[in-house]
Amino acid sequence: MIDNIKLGDININIAKLTQIKGKKFLIIGIIALLTFIIAFNLIYKPGKAKISSLQIEIKKQQQINHLVDSIGNFRREIQTYRSRSAPFAKTDWLVSAVTQQAAKTGVKIESIESYSPVVSGEYTYLRCKISCKSAYHDLGKFLSLLESQREFIEVERLNINSSLMEELQSGNKKFRTKQEMSHEELSKWRRQVWVEAVIVFKGFFVA
Repeated sequence: MIDNIKLGDININIAKLTQIKGKKFLIIGIIALLTFIIAFNLIYKPGKAKISSLQIEIKKQQQINHLVDSIGNFRREIQTYRSRSAPFAKTDWLVSAVTQQAAKTGVKIESIESYSPVVSGEYTYLRCKISCKSAYHDLGKFLSLLESQREFIEVERLNINSSLMEELQSGNKKFRTKQEMSHEELSKWRRQVWVEAVIVFKGFFVA
């Protein structure tokens, strides 16, 4: 039976097999392409869109968290300032605090001037100006007590006029310079030197 097979028949069979193989590869290729298209449209694109959406949501949430933290910090800062602010938005309070500390430290107030409160947002700024006389040492104690008390009081401007200090600065031979004094002499000098000062104080009230 094998002897009856002709060369032409073999060529025909090979051609048929080649065609079948080509069709199979074509079908496989079509299936693979369809699979890719389906996966791209049904899995990749929706997945990518979902990831992008999640990234946007995460960014929004981060912004919200940052805003919440900022608001929280601002509230804590306001609370801190409120705890150190004047009890009410009137300059009378500042004047009273200044005169009380002056009396404790021996500072003699010759004149006092109150300024109208200035409102800026949640803050109301209070100011007053005094002219006073005191020993140099007492003036330092007076300012230190005011700035260290619970309510916030700031020395906004300080002008000191002292005839003795002017004599020292002008090189009067009657007095030695502070650099030449011992610590004890310097402390004694500060207690004895009488100064005149004009001071502007500032406080604030938080609504």
